[in-house]
Amino acid sequence: MSEISSKRQVAKNAIMLYIRMIFTMFVGLYSSRVVLQTLGVTDYGVYNVVAAVVPFFGFFSNSMAASTSRFLTLELGRGNKKRLQKTFSSALIIQLGVALSMILLAETVGLWFLFNMLKIPAERFNTAFWVYQISALSVLFDCTQVPYNACIIAHERMNVYAYVEILKTILKLLILYLLVIGNLDKLLLYAILSFLVGVIITLIYRIYCIRNFKECRFEFKVDKDIIKPMLSFSGFDTFTGLCANVNFQGIPYFINIVFSVILNAAAGIVLTVTNVFRSFVGNITTAFRPQIIKLYAQEKYIEMMDIYYLSLRMLIFIMSVVIIIFIYNCDYILELWLGNVPAYTVILLDICFFEVFFDVITSNLKIGIHAAGKIRKYSVSQGVVKLMVIPLAILCLLVAKKPEHIYIINTLSTFICMVLSVYYLKENIPYFSIRDFIFNLGSMLLPVVPTVVILLFLNELRLSNSVSLLSSSGVILVCMTLFSYIFLGYKNRQVVNTIVKNKLFKKFNS
Repeated sequence: MSEISSKRQVAKNAIMLYIRMIFTMFVGLYSSRVVLQTLGVTDYGVYNVVAAVVPFFGFFSNSMAASTSRFLTLELGRGNKKRLQKTFSSALIIQLGVALSMILLAETVGLWFLFNMLKIPAERFNTAFWVYQISALSVLFDCTQVPYNACIIAHERMNVYAYVEILKTILKLLILYLLVIGNLDKLLLYAILSFLVGVIITLIYRIYCIRNFKECRFEFKVDKDIIKPMLSFSGFDTFTGLCANVNFQGIPYFINIVFSVILNAAAGIVLTVTNVFRSFVGNITTAFRPQIIKLYAQEKYIEMMDIYYLSLRMLIFIMSVVIIIFIYNCDYILELWLGNVPAYTVILLDICFFEVFFDVITSNLKIGIHAAGKIRKYSVSQGVVKLMVIPLAILCLLVAKKPEHIYIINTLSTFICMVLSVYYLKENIPYFSIRDFIFNLGSMLLPVVPTVVILLFLNELRLSNSVSLLSSSGVILVCMTLFSYIFLGYKNRQVVNTIVKNKLFKKFNS
């Protein structure tokens, strides 16, 4: 596959993932509103609390998803079909073990938590119990689905992934209709219908994978040479994720202890906005990941770095556009969305955008480190840096009692993680140059300067909020596109020109 074809393929993959995400995001916002109105506040709260208990035990399964994707993509890149099939079977055996462990935890620790810790109205407890059991069963299906989804991503069938997820969203809309007209207990009916949708989507994925990918023929053979490195890889990845999760959960907890619930509301809004932003830009990482790992497996390190820097430039461009638009119009956007904006929301959100910026770049760098497979030192160092945020945050709260200091510390820790990722990528990937990384990073950040200057002149026009949002968004998009092209460099401009010319000739000749 030529360089231009590879770049066209990953760009197509990213577009498919964005179409899927935009569609599911809008339907998700609508459906959450309808479900809340239909179930009522009490039952909606019961569902969210009870259904969240079992997935909590799925932490290791999430780490295994990254591990499975990495090993399958690596073998696919090497072209070793026999070992690819063994890798799939080994991954499924591990996931079966994880699923059984999760069910055991759910029916012991989880049930104890349900009966003794959760505050559920007595008249709804029996229904909550069955919702819990349905949730446990759905996690069993989800857990064993991991290798199949990993195969689809490894083969870069993002169109299939996008279409099936859109179908899932449509089925969720059907759930809303049946929920409104149904005569059963609304909470129980919602849990059953959601479970059935999950089963249907699981069957579609599995049938597609078995028919299209030969490696998806399962054989119950334990290959220690494959299972051992997969478990080791996922174990270190789990440590990093666990430390990040402690950081993630710890900050709101300490804010709750020291400050009022109003500040917790601000923290919740910040979390919601930044999670949507992470998901939005994270599609690029998902689209580029298979190509990067395959090129590493084939020892095509120069081509790998070309694709990697393309993904980095796309990430920075999209992040810069969205962040500038949001920061410039932050007050109006939040007021339009929320009406009454809690104190500290704007300043905390501005800080968190920088944290997300560094975190997304770190995730992008992590692809190369995952491809190399040497993650022990990397995972430990990342985990320790994330854990150090907690004691430093406590110290800041005791001394200054200003919530923004906690978020600044967390942003600095994420920046350190990014720097460490650059160091370990240099250690593990041939032809990775820190100078080239800084050059690509700088060339994509340079357009921010003239764009901000133009926005300062736009601000002097004193436009109304709605007009300012529309005009500034247009100005930012045009300026960032124009200046990014100018600062792109000769080689990259040639690639862009070639793709555009091919598209134009194809259009005129058709």
